[in-house]
Amino acid sequence: MEKGEYPLSRLDISPSNGLDLDERSALEHFFGKNQEDAVALFEENFGYYAEELTYMGNKAFFYYLGSVKSYLKRNEDQFEPSDYEEIAYDLLGVFQGKKEKIQEPNEYYHWIVSFVINHLNKIISDDNSWVVSPGLTSEKKLRSLIRRWGEFGLPHSC
Repeated sequence: MEKGEYPLSRLDISPSNGLDLDERSALEHFFGKNQEDAVALFEENFGYYAEELTYMGNKAFFYYLGSVKSYLKRNEDQFEPSDYEEIAYDLLGVFQGKKEKIQEPNEYYHWIVSFVINHLNKIISDDNSWVVSPGLTSEKKLRSLIRRWGEFGLPHSC
């Protein structure tokens, strides 16, 4: 696919063609946006726009997971430990909302699951992160969050 190419139809984003309010919001924000355009949305307000992935059809969901990956990679060095925790909770709701509808996760899906779990494990193993980012929840809650993310499974190659 060429950079900037847009492979999605309205129905890929909103299977109800905008009749469902949540799908309509996703359609209004994402239709016509390529992956790079979507990264700009995530830069603006990650939690808000990430939630809209939940309501998209699977083709659009998997397409825009590429934008989530790009956003996370681009900002990885700027995130504080508490940012990783917030991202984990934001995306957990999305992945739980889509879990029953996903037959074959793509590479972006697996990369994001691995990214979240690895960074949460790094927070737990790094005593300094607790000092740098006092907004973190307890280690027990972080471990629980990691277990919840583990439900999404990782292929053996991750």
